[in-house]
Amino acid sequence: PYWTDEFVGAGPFKLREYVRGSHALFEAFPDYILGPAKVDEVEVRFIPDSSTLTANLLAGSVDMTLGLSVAPDQATQVRDQWRDGSVVTSPYHGSTVATFPQQVDTALPPTRDLTFRRAMLYAIDRQEMVDTIMFGQSSIAHTMVPPIMQGYDEIQGNIVRYEYDPRRTAQLLEELGYRKGSSGIYEDATGQKLAFEHWVIQEEQERVRAMFAVTDYWTRIGMEVTPFVVPPQQGRDREYVAQFPAFMVRGVSGSYESLRQYFHSAEAPLPENGFRGNNRGRYMNPELDRLLDRFFQTIPPGERAQALGQVVHQETDQAVWMGLFNAVYNTIISKRVKDVTPGSNRAKAYNAHLWDMQ
Repeated sequence: PYWTDEFVGAGPFKLREYVRGSHALFEAFPDYILGPAKVDEVEVRFIPDSSTLTANLLAGSVDMTLGLSVAPDQATQVRDQWRDGSVVTSPYHGSTVATFPQQVDTALPPTRDLTFRRAMLYAIDRQEMVDTIMFGQSSIAHTMVPPIMQGYDEIQGNIVRYEYDPRRTAQLLEELGYRKGSSGIYEDATGQKLAFEHWVIQEEQERVRAMFAVTDYWTRIGMEVTPFVVPPQQGRDREYVAQFPAFMVRGVSGSYESLRQYFHSAEAPLPENGFRGNNRGRYMNPELDRLLDRFFQTIPPGERAQALGQVVHQETDQAVWMGLFNAVYNTIISKRVKDVTPGSNRAKAYNAHLWDMQ
């Protein structure tokens, strides 16, 4: 009852001071329904630069982190150098990094060809990306449904996996009529080079690194790939972003609900809907739409699991997108702070009333 009619949203702390871009100061709320907090005051500092945040942690001026502000490389550095605290790595609930092939008005028509999309996937060493970009803290994103989701084990057998196999890439490209020219770049029968741009919005550095890593894999195979980091302001322009020319790395919210958001035709950002919608690659397939509708309209658990398996098989078999790795978040906690238990990325401070200092 405390979380319904007798609960009005008052947390263990109330805001006392807020300075935009600097900090927020919270003081304990004595009438919190679960009891008063053990600490009198919490200061939340806004430190957007992860290197500065790491320096503050090592210097002892910050006791713990919240949010996604600590990149895997910095977390590894702190774990190796800091003896006054610990680093807790947890799955970032429902978040995946992927690259999407453009399906509408693309400057690279082969992205609409299934054989080509499969060839591009085989060229990416995703385990190496997990090891180098995520410092081994993550896992390959074979499907939009992340491993931490309930029911994942039941649909594993439906996933079509593309293990790193550059020879298979070369074989598929040759089946499509591509041959390497004198420059070492693949060309079609007319002598047109296999050249295109690979985009990413300038935001979380793991996504930027992922774009450059995938670009490097494709370049090594024999493609002329131009990386392009979209400035943040342009990245907020729906029309501009929806019309990326060939491939684009994006972060996606991996969950059951996201299957419809990212793969259903109704979610494709097009001129007629003001470029609204989350279907990043604008992939539109009536069969996948039918499977998605069936999944979301089915209630019996057994039938629902079967429907989900069909969706996942279609999503992966058709290489609708190219999942790279599942995201993680790191919580760094000083030994001075007691009883901090990192929750999901959506509720990191769920037990803040129990935090204490020693």
